[in-house]
Order: sequence, then C-alpha cells, then structure tokens
Amino acid sequence: MMYILKKIGSILILFGIVAGILYYLSGLRNGVDDSAVSLSEQQELKIKSEKIFLNTKRISALSLNTSFFSDSSFKSLIDTRVPLPDVATGRVNPFDPVSP
Repeated sequence: MMYILKKIGSILILFGIVAGILYYLSGLRNGVDDSAVSLSEQQELKIKSEKIFLNTKRISALSLNTSFFSDSSFKSLIDTRVPLPDVATGRVNPFDPVSP
C-alpha cells in the first residue's frame, strides 16, 4: 500500500513539474503576450532615442557670443586667487587606531 502511495505521489509531482514547464513556455504567465511587451519596449526606446537626437541637434545649433572675452572690462579683471601652501596631509590610513 505504501509503495502505491509513493508511486502516485511521484507521478503527481512529475505531472506538476511538466504542467509548470508547459505553462511557462506557453506564454500565459500574466496573460500578456511577450511579443507585445517587447514591441512596446522597442517603441519606448525609439521615442527616447529620438528625443536624445533632437536635444543633441538643438545643442549643436547653439552659438556662443565670445566677444565678451575680448571686451576691455573683462580683460581688466584681476586674478585674486590665494595660493594654498603645501601642507602635510593627515595619516596614511585614517581608520588605523591612534597609537600614543
């Protein structure tokens, strides 16, 4: 009797695995056809790439007026940067324990 129950259990498990594989391969996973999903993703990528292309065209169409740099008021500006002295940096490994 136990042998028959084990045999039936094995058959049911095997049937469940085969049914799961068939369900997965049939494309009925969420009621959505895979080709439809990939088509909409392709359309979305196409729209995004077209937007990037148009923005790139707009940027390359810009022209900057560089006459500002040849103006006398710009040339009269003085560089007021303060030179930073070279100082020793901190410890080589700041996570090492501090030893006295």
